[in-house]
Amino acid sequence: MPFVNHKNNFVFVHIPKCGGRSVKKVFDLKLHDHRGLSELGFISTDYCPELAEDNLFKFAFVRNPWDRFVSAYEYLKRGGIPIYDRPKTLAIKKEYPTFKEFLMAKHVWEKWIFFHSQLDFITVDGSVETDFVGRFENFQNDFNFVCDQINYPRVKLPHVNATKHAHYTEYYDDQLMKFIGRSFEKDIDTFKYRFGD
Repeated sequence: MPFVNHKNNFVFVHIPKCGGRSVKKVFDLKLHDHRGLSELGFISTDYCPELAEDNLFKFAFVRNPWDRFVSAYEYLKRGGIPIYDRPKTLAIKKEYPTFKEFLMAKHVWEKWIFFHSQLDFITVDGSVETDFVGRFENFQNDFNFVCDQINYPRVKLPHVNATKHAHYTEYYDDQLMKFIGRSFEKDIDTFKYRFGD
């Protein structure tokens, strides 16, 4: 979801489970800074006309899809934001009690915003609308670059909303690794991710 900050001249597109809450905390971005999403849950110049403004620096962060899936799964399994995520938490705990069962239930999770392709959040009519796409794996350095672009003092990113779990590679066998590879092929190819990165 896009957040617009005219004070510092930027649009931040928050992709779930890619460190967005840490970025929002630095800039004190609130819900009223959010410009809305299209009916599909993705950015649109109709909902966020600031995406077309040349004077605003537009950026987002992405994450290794295998890692992001585990992070979202663990976040929701542990409750997420209860007022919004309770049905998802109950579905995971009662209907898909193991990671493998949940992952293979693509007809369920593909409808949840946490598991949408990351490209879908930053493209309009097939074109990437951000000036910069940073990586969660290089979070602080890429955030420093963002700060430089908007003439904001470099600051250490706070660690907000972290979900503690084993390294993501421990969740996958060969079948599950390939399943995610096929499900998020667009992201993996575009952002040049590999399993184990």
